[in-house]
Amino acid sequence: MARPVYCDICGRLYSSSYVGAHKRLAHRMDKSAADRIVALFKGLSIDERKKVLEKLTSITQPGA
Repeated sequence: MARPVYCDICGRLYSSSYVGAHKRLAHRMDKSAADRIVALFKGLSIDERKKVLEKLTSITQPGA
């Protein structure tokens, strides 16, 4: 029996039988966006990388 689960990418609630299709359809471009972000990150200086990592850490912490 299908149960409600959250998409680990966008956080929306879906049926467990549909969440896989949702990820393929709704988030198919996310990988290329992530690749572009990594490429930009590689072009930063060490100090700039540290600042970006601090900002990312602060927004990904629970309760942020």
